[in-house]
Amino acid sequence: MIPDFGEWGMKLLIGQLGDRCGKVVRHAVRLLHFWLPVTGTKMIPDFGEWGMKLLIGQLGDRCGKVVRHAVRLLHFWLPKYPEALTFLSRSCLEPLGSAGTLLKTHIFSSEKIVSSLMDETREAIENWLNFYHEEYISIVEEDLKVALLNVKKSIKGTYARPSNEKFDKYGVPMPVHLFGQLSKHQIGRGLLHQSNIPAFLLKVLIESGVSTEEEILKVKAALLSLGHIAGNLPSGYFDSLLLPDTMAIICRYAEECPTLSVRGTAIWSLNLIGQTEDGARQLAFLGWESNRHTHVVDEVCAQFCDQSVMSSKLNRRRSRVKSVSSNIYCLDKIKSSITKVSLHL
Repeated sequence: MIPDFGEWGMKLLIGQLGDRCGKVVRHAVRLLHFWLPVTGTKMIPDFGEWGMKLLIGQLGDRCGKVVRHAVRLLHFWLPKYPEALTFLSRSCLEPLGSAGTLLKTHIFSSEKIVSSLMDETREAIENWLNFYHEEYISIVEEDLKVALLNVKKSIKGTYARPSNEKFDKYGVPMPVHLFGQLSKHQIGRGLLHQSNIPAFLLKVLIESGVSTEEEILKVKAALLSLGHIAGNLPSGYFDSLLLPDTMAIICRYAEECPTLSVRGTAIWSLNLIGQTEDGARQLAFLGWESNRHTHVVDEVCAQFCDQSVMSSKLNRRRSRVKSVSSNIYCLDKIKSSITKVSLHL
């Protein structure tokens, strides 16, 4: 049980973050790691400003455990306190390596920050496209191994020894993704379109095989990248950024890919896409049901029923006017358009 220290006790605990003793700071950050997600921060006025600023300051601590706990807390709370992104954008995160790259990705969800850092944003897009979106797959798979195999890791991140500890939860939260963050606002979507990111990722899925480890890594990276883009698009922007065949190709990987790890990654990508109503609707058209927006399934079924009724009426009418060539030409044209719509759906 985590005790309720109240507002006074919480402020005292956070004040310990500025202590010079490494053990005190490590204990304070570790307790925050368990206590904040349970109790929340509504009881603490303006926590998004001074509280988050203190947590960001712990990224420069000499103790690796303090930094690691601070990173976990920031990943959890930054989406809830976007006002803290300004503090994060002014911080030097390069010494943290891959952890710093992921943490910095949060700032690109702010359209205001992106508009003021256009050159840096373009560099980040190029870095992710050329290298880091494949490294991202390694990070996700590493988290899965840790969750499923119960291992203790050293401070450097290497495997130290197996552990007898049993995790209560085996879920692995999806790390933040640059392309998903940029998809949330107009400027970011414009940069993704200018860089031709959706088309490039779709080309990878169409042309790459799954016979070598390098090909598998590229396909997995493209699947999750497209999933993050589609899963973060606001309502009405689904078709404006993604190419028409994107969803069908991802579903094809999820249904028929002989490499099971790639198929699982494709299903994970579909889960990301199904977070939005537009994405769930596209999934329903292709025979996949999302558990977040189940009402769209009824809409799609109704549309299919309407198409079936139209097709049967068209066939009856065609038999009655079979002798009139002009009408036959008109009806064939209508049937062709309906067939195209059905195939698209």
